[in-house]
Amino acid sequence: MYKSQEKSKPFLILLFLLAPLLSVIVAAKFYRKKIFDQVVWLFFGFMGLIIVTTYTGSDVHRYHKWFEKYTVLDDYSKSIFFKDDVAIEIFRPASFYIVSKCSSNPQIYFAFVALLFGYFYVGILRLLLNSLRGDFNLLKVLVVLNFVFLFNFVDFQFVRSTLAKTMFIYYYLLYCRDDKIKYLLGSSLSILIHFMMVLPSFILLIHYLLNKKSNIKLLYIFFVLSSFILIFDFTSLKSLIETYLPEDLETKKGYLNEDYKENVDSAFNSTNWYIKYYGEISKYTLIYLSYLLVFKVKQCGNQLTNVLRFAFLFGIVANIVSVVPSGHRFFGIAYPLIWFVVSGTILGAAQKFPSAKFPRFIWIVFFFFITIGLRFVFDVMPLEFFLGNPVLAFFETSNVPLIDIIK
Repeated sequence: MYKSQEKSKPFLILLFLLAPLLSVIVAAKFYRKKIFDQVVWLFFGFMGLIIVTTYTGSDVHRYHKWFEKYTVLDDYSKSIFFKDDVAIEIFRPASFYIVSKCSSNPQIYFAFVALLFGYFYVGILRLLLNSLRGDFNLLKVLVVLNFVFLFNFVDFQFVRSTLAKTMFIYYYLLYCRDDKIKYLLGSSLSILIHFMMVLPSFILLIHYLLNKKSNIKLLYIFFVLSSFILIFDFTSLKSLIETYLPEDLETKKGYLNEDYKENVDSAFNSTNWYIKYYGEISKYTLIYLSYLLVFKVKQCGNQLTNVLRFAFLFGIVANIVSVVPSGHRFFGIAYPLIWFVVSGTILGAAQKFPSAKFPRFIWIVFFFFITIGLRFVFDVMPLEFFLGNPVLAFFETSNVPLIDIIK
């Protein structure tokens, strides 16, 4: 297999330059090898080159405009361009400075961001694939696809927030695997990308001090109970959270300001019915599958069990914080970690395990998540996602989302 991999590497690189998506599909043959990771990582760079930036109000649209403006400024103007940023957030000024030295094209900037995001994302995917026992069957293929569409590979479109969360998750999973403190530090460094990571880092410290002794069943019960907190009107709780969150949040319109919540709710209510219920279906599916893991399966292994402990602990905090505008952002850490454990448990099980412990309707739910995830991809990827290549993308992209072409 190793020799076959080495012989295929030049072919896969050439194929990537001509047809990137096809190269990923062909490289899947070597899913246990490094060459697969490398091709997928390169594909992230390609997606950054072609991502659609025309939606007004989207993160990529704002960054597109900011980067264009930044590249034509003089040195002094560049030095004060990020004066309103939180001091610890060095990623945006550093990334703008580095990329602008190479190109004034915003698509090059997004390729840079996508490659960084892809490094951590591919690392997480590798850790998941390493849990595979035996060969793939249909359910295990669905499990992997379900994971990559729920923890969506085009989420680099949100730039800093998803990059920070993905970095945090990657290093935490490495910590669970190797039990080395340096990986906890790696997770905490995500604060340099987005200051929202102060809270996850603090909860991670608590998790570390508990020294894996917390009762996972008790954590699960509190996680489930806290998941229904939005049903009630906790005005006093909301005021308490807003009082003790960092002052920097108050200067950010997009965090505690009610206008942000109204804009999000308005946009959400204008979407298709299946997108409206997507989040709720995902939450309840996760609660049910977690119940099976904690009370029925009991075969996660020590590493995955520790991941689940932290996911429940942080999930409790995320549920509580969700009563304030933008608090939902923290679900992007708890939920992927739980899905990682669910997926890793199924992949690492014997052939009869999934059908014996997981009900058949899960197949339908996985198909639903994959379909909706693909729909999200169509919102930000143009026709070049299927038919383009990085050589042509350097010169021009259509900047028209696939969903508009389909409609």
